[in-house]
Amino acid sequence: MAVRWSEGYFVELPYSPGYYRELCPAHLRFCLLLKGLEPPASRGFDYCELTMGKGYSANVHAAANNGRFLGMDFLPVHVSYAKTMAECAKTGLQVSGQSLEEFCSDKSHGGYDYICMHGGWSWISARNRSHVTDFLKKYLNPGGIFYVSYNCWPGCSSAWPLRGLLTLFEEYYGTPGIAPKQRIMDSIALADAFMHCDPLFLNSSDWIGERFERLKTEETSYLAHEFYNTDWHVAWFREIAAQLGEARLAYTASARVRDNLGSFGLTQDAAKFMRNIQNEIVKEQLRDFLANEQFRTDIFGLGLMPLSKDKRIRLLENERFILMRDPAKFEYTLNCCMGVFGLDNDAHAAVADILCNKGCCAKSLGEIYKRVESKMDFFQLIAIIAHLVAKGYAHPCAPPPDESIHDACARLNSFILENIDEDAKEVYLASPETGGGFRISGEEAIWLRQCGLCENVIRNDSAFPQFQLTLLTAHGIIRNRESFPGGES
Repeated sequence: MAVRWSEGYFVELPYSPGYYRELCPAHLRFCLLLKGLEPPASRGFDYCELTMGKGYSANVHAAANNGRFLGMDFLPVHVSYAKTMAECAKTGLQVSGQSLEEFCSDKSHGGYDYICMHGGWSWISARNRSHVTDFLKKYLNPGGIFYVSYNCWPGCSSAWPLRGLLTLFEEYYGTPGIAPKQRIMDSIALADAFMHCDPLFLNSSDWIGERFERLKTEETSYLAHEFYNTDWHVAWFREIAAQLGEARLAYTASARVRDNLGSFGLTQDAAKFMRNIQNEIVKEQLRDFLANEQFRTDIFGLGLMPLSKDKRIRLLENERFILMRDPAKFEYTLNCCMGVFGLDNDAHAAVADILCNKGCCAKSLGEIYKRVESKMDFFQLIAIIAHLVAKGYAHPCAPPPDESIHDACARLNSFILENIDEDAKEVYLASPETGGGFRISGEEAIWLRQCGLCENVIRNDSAFPQFQLTLLTAHGIIRNRESFPGGES
């Protein structure tokens, strides 16, 4: 399945390009503020992404933030894609194609305030995980953070036997010489036929059959890297905490906003039990059992300082937030640790309405609170904003962007629109306001490409959703709204 230089990593199919908001500096900062911790700097910082895939997220963040960005991946097709994106759009992203061992042992590194690794931890060898730990020990600045996401127990217990079955068929029955995509499809077809024999291992969990049915609908490029690597390391949280503890890192927060809200999302009995657990490692591990968690998004920190109540309030008051969706389509429920929980419709809608004011421009939490302080206290407002962010309805902002960030985002967005697949279901553009990605549909992307993003091209076609146009303008993605159908200056 794997060639030697790849060290067991599946390299025959490139990974699908994608955007992951958990990597966004503004998002990570907000998660730390929710936990009462001093976040790294919001501008002038150094950021490194390990195993960045095709570098889509890395390029978006490099273009949309005031910082220095470095991304690495050892798969040549990934590196080529990321470099092309960076050079054509002049995002400022520096790209490395070294192996993890070479990259982590390279003595030319300075210190980093953000080091991030989305998913790759689960797909690399134990030796390479040790290289990453050593890299963190040497190059993460005090007060800096390491974001790492990975497959975990106990939730992966349904996927584990499926991987064994799929790789068995791919290894022993995959036809030599045929395309890797076809080999994977053949192994899934064989596994599907085998499932009709009613093997008793299916009885160990109802989720195994459900997981296999979902698996059959996934893209082959995703499955190749998720299930067919030589290494697939599923970990207990406490194991990760122990290994990163060797680099003097401590668990600080989750990049999944809902998991930073105390007992919210737990049943009454679970919340009561958890109140008696004082050890943070034990508490986090128990949450995984309660949720049957299969994928964690952890933020570890090196010497992060706890904030005083007054400083935390002051920092949160200055945090700006912006809408990401049309509130008319909001559903005020939240998928949480132990089920779906209802939210206060009136309170959440009131905050969403304020975010809609003034053309949906970004607003500070302090500004919002002045409008709702007769209805709620400040910490209730924080919870509501956190719920909206968790749903993907709102997003924390980066510092107000200057012209260089607007220009870099415009170049990158033009590149993205020029190179989208015609059948793309969704596309992420760089937002100067959030410092991250803004999702649009594939149809909207094609429409924007035809009109010419950020150009004075007047069209009579009014098919483009007008509220989406308002949001794109508020985010600074479209700067000449009068040039678009139905637009106003």
